Amino acid sequence: MIILLFVSGLAASMFFVLPSPQDDHFYYQAFVERLAGGHFDLSIPGFHGADILAVPFFWLNHSPVAQIEFQMFCVLLLPLLGFLAGRRLFGSAWHGVMLSAAVTMMPFSSFVMLRGWTGPSYLCLLLLTLFAIAGKKWWSWIPWAFAILTKPFAVALLPLFFVFPRSKSSWRMLSIVALGLFFPTLYVVAQYLQVGHVLVGVHTTITEKTVWQGPLRILLNWAHTFQILFSVHNYYFPNPALTGPGNMMHTTPVLIFLGIFALLEPKKYFPNIRFPAALACGILVAIGLNTLLDHMDHIYMETGILLLIVASLPALRKHPCWIPFALFTLHFQWFYFFLQFRTPFHITLPFLMIVPAIVDGIFLLWVLALIPNMLKSFSRFLDGNPLKRWIFGSTRSTRIQFFRYFFVGGSSAVVDFCVYVTLLHFGIHYLLAQFVAYCIGFVWNYLFSILWVFQTSKQFAREIIATFIITMFGLLWTELLLFGMVDFFGVGEIVAKIIATAIVLFWNFGARKVFVFRK
Repeated sequence: MIILLFVSGLAASMFFVLPSPQDDHFYYQAFVERLAGGHFDLSIPGFHGADILAVPFFWLNHSPVAQIEFQMFCVLLLPLLGFLAGRRLFGSAWHGVMLSAAVTMMPFSSFVMLRGWTGPSYLCLLLLTLFAIAGKKWWSWIPWAFAILTKPFAVALLPLFFVFPRSKSSWRMLSIVALGLFFPTLYVVAQYLQVGHVLVGVHTTITEKTVWQGPLRILLNWAHTFQILFSVHNYYFPNPALTGPGNMMHTTPVLIFLGIFALLEPKKYFPNIRFPAALACGILVAIGLNTLLDHMDHIYMETGILLLIVASLPALRKHPCWIPFALFTLHFQWFYFFLQFRTPFHITLPFLMIVPAIVDGIFLLWVLALIPNMLKSFSRFLDGNPLKRWIFGSTRSTRIQFFRYFFVGGSSAVVDFCVYVTLLHFGIHYLLAQFVAYCIGFVWNYLFSILWVFQTSKQFAREIIATFIITMFGLLWTELLLFGMVDFFGVGEIVAKIIATAIVLFWNFGARKVFVFRK
């Protein structure tokens, strides 16, 4: 159900953006059309592993953006593949949901497909390879080979094949690895025979001889790597790094930190010690290959970043207090994606809200489900402390009731005030804004009053009616106070709201105490 919500959110977001084919897309689309016509033309610049898989989409409708349509399809697969990979790697649905949420909240890795980049398909192939490796599937070499043909950095997954061997027979495992490397090698040889040299992606001026950088550039790239890994924002000065906003890391540094932390304490977080060792090797290989090029780029670092996210999951499980920090900082990715691509992709506001709102809602439901256990733990912690009686004890005492109502009324007043100010900001008349805000605050207040402040009786219908009448009187007093202070005494709308709320607080408590919750 959760994964379906993630997929639905990504699908809904696509209605609020428009594709804008640029640069690399035209090479990829040309290769797709040539291959669909029966010509394996490797003289077309680009790594074309994902483009081979896009050919059926062109056969279906002969679309000039068939390659982008295939990437859209891959975007919808990301939550499911993230869940399957996480669950299989750790044997837990919880890890699957966390990995799925992480990749769902990475728009720079998914929605770059709108310009024709192959980020979504590459990430799908990486996740499918991880799932297959952990499941000891004989076909694990197939998505791995296509991933290498899409971005050669996927070769960094090689160490993981030795963590989950398919059998005790090492030659079978080696044959799977050999198959995964054979087809990319065959691709390179075929391209060399066709073109006379190896094409380095879409960079037509770079060859297999000129792509490698000198020691100074490599050193600078390693320095930039650490800045990228621990930056929550998506921009830094472009020279000498040669990057723009979209080349910064496309996830949260919280997960990067937790991943490194878990790798430094492997026995504490991983039952199989070979697993973190393979992850660490893969990360170093993936990022190390990027440092040999002219600049650091998250698209190139994506394999290493994904392995760091995988490494972070056991630490996140053991220290769930980090989840809200990881979730909060993942929201920056949507904001920076909007800043960079709002014009070419015609991004509208709902795009920024749909997926983050779904993920936030699921997180809040998870927190609410944990509240009873959290309260029990807190109650045990307060054993022997007089404060326990005021928080968890009987509510027959008026002093205890007022103590608790102070927090309930205060929190509902905050909800009331935030809604009121928001409505004022959008030009709603202050009396109407007060009516809406008061009703929302009432629901909050009543729920917590019956759960924590007052003891309810069996006469539930009478309580509801009495509470409604008291609330209407409270609303009437608040509206009258607001009207008098704003229209007759010239008090500001917000200041008048604060004063009226403080006065009516005592009415709400006293009336509920006397007329509703008498016992």
